Amino acid sequence: MVVTAISVAEVLGALIDDSPYRHNAFRLGGLRVDATPRDLRKRQAELEAGEKLGVPLAGVAGVLPVRPAPELADVRTALNHLRDPVNRLMQELFWFWPVDGDDPAMELLAGGDVSGASDLWLRQLNRSGPTGGIAAHNLAILRQLHGLETQLGRCVEPWLEGLSAWNTAIDSEACWDRLLSRARHIDDRRLGPETIAELRRAMPDALLGMHASLIVRGAERGDTAAVDVHIEVLDRFAREVTRYRGAFTAATIDDARRSAARELAARLTAITDDEVETAVDQPRQGSTAANRMLDRANLSLCALDRLRAPGDPVRDGAHDRLVQAAVVCDARHYNETGDLAASETLFARVGPIAATEASRKALNDARVTVAEARIGWLCDNAMRDVDADERTGAEAARQLLDRAQAPLGVLREVRGPSDERLRKQLDRVAARAASCVVAYFNQTGDLEVAEQLLARVKPLALMQETKDVLHENIATLAAIRRRREKAARLIGTCWFCKAGDAADGKQHNVALHTDVARRGNTKHWQSLTANVPRCVDCWAEHNRKKAPLTTYTWVHVACWIGGFASLIAANNIPAIWTVFIVCLLLGMLTLLEVMRLKNAAWLDPAMEFPPVQQLLNEGWRIGVRP
Repeated sequence: MVVTAISVAEVLGALIDDSPYRHNAFRLGGLRVDATPRDLRKRQAELEAGEKLGVPLAGVAGVLPVRPAPELADVRTALNHLRDPVNRLMQELFWFWPVDGDDPAMELLAGGDVSGASDLWLRQLNRSGPTGGIAAHNLAILRQLHGLETQLGRCVEPWLEGLSAWNTAIDSEACWDRLLSRARHIDDRRLGPETIAELRRAMPDALLGMHASLIVRGAERGDTAAVDVHIEVLDRFAREVTRYRGAFTAATIDDARRSAARELAARLTAITDDEVETAVDQPRQGSTAANRMLDRANLSLCALDRLRAPGDPVRDGAHDRLVQAAVVCDARHYNETGDLAASETLFARVGPIAATEASRKALNDARVTVAEARIGWLCDNAMRDVDADERTGAEAARQLLDRAQAPLGVLREVRGPSDERLRKQLDRVAARAASCVVAYFNQTGDLEVAEQLLARVKPLALMQETKDVLHENIATLAAIRRRREKAARLIGTCWFCKAGDAADGKQHNVALHTDVARRGNTKHWQSLTANVPRCVDCWAEHNRKKAPLTTYTWVHVACWIGGFASLIAANNIPAIWTVFIVCLLLGMLTLLEVMRLKNAAWLDPAMEFPPVQQLLNEGWRIGVRP
């Protein structure tokens, strides 16, 4: 029976996937690859004896021993695998080959001088005959061992050197002649020239598959550095192979990238299925499950994006499954909790992942639904605040206008600026904000803030009914502003000269009274003083015209005081009559001056002052009292 290509690829793939070096029987058993069946039986006997005595096997540590040391049972199991001719040949392929006779490099390795052995093989690379090919093979083994088992594996160079060495070894006829010779020595009909040829052809795919597997395993462990290293190895090696012909080709490397992408996509599918199942079973955990899914998928998705370009069905399919799973999880969560914030946060994360038109449409439909729900919540919340306290209307309107921008932006982005659903939501926001502003103004009279807010609301109103209401509100505020400005001008300008600025404390006071009523022998009324604005110049002029009254009044008072003082001092009847007559005359002059001032034309404008006129029209009368 001849081993087929499929079986060779399968055995080779299984060997590499299970670590071709850490479980290599020759390494674990401390044997050379050309060990005879007698050597093998001897080592197995030593193992059995050591196992029975419970003591370590002396001398089992050969070239580059595994650390920590394996269990004796594991070594015995590995050696048993060498009984199978195919397994033996494969394990020989992945361990160091000595040059015929005493090999100095192998002695250096056995003594722990890895650097010395490496330098020797590097010098042997360009030699003719089997030496150059065997040196390339051994260097490839050494570089891969460094990559797998030391910190050098965090660097790209050892891996690239290992692939380059394998490329040389696979191209070397001497290597395969030696392997064919070993197959003949093993003497099994499955290991003929055809099998060796198939193995040679399968090697590039298998070796590159190691890097594909390491990418996937790195993503599973969350090891970003490992993922980056092995993707970079494939990228750089692809550029290298274009410069010279060899066993590896750009197509072979792309196959490895595609294989890693398929495995990563399968991992992503398992993650999405797992979290969707959680959301279905526990809807309240839907948002948590979706975000956990994105976290778990992040490294695998990034690696997949580096391996395959947009448009690749494996890549795009993985992206779309994540988007669809996130939408399903969110729908479960929202229907159970009504948590809009969680939906908005999730969709912001998912948006950049959508790769195809179908997934973008599904995501956008969900985003629109959430955006409309958010606008409705904002409108209702604003009205609740105003119903509780109308004085908060301005702040409620301001917050509504500010916070509605994000969901309105979603509608504008997804549906387009002329979409009917967007227009409806814009109008909805405009109507609610306008209602808040009107309530605020009715309570506070704050014209400035109300006008500013309605100016912000105006561009949002698109339905005719809302436009009409908003136009009416704006027109009402404009009329109120005109009246206030007129009143401000009225109060700020002297009413008498109509030119000077009104001065504080210089106004003319008009006494008024109303609601006169009798209660028994007593009159009751209300009184107030209307202030007519007046400038400093008019105030001085009016005081000048009132000066005679002031003079008469003070002389009148002085005469009365002087007369009575004289009366008390002299008890003189003629003096009393004289004082009486003088006071009487002064009183008459004072009364006449009062009448003159009361009827003075220069005071008439005060009665025409609009606030005074309004009070007179309301029933007020001139004078402090009836």
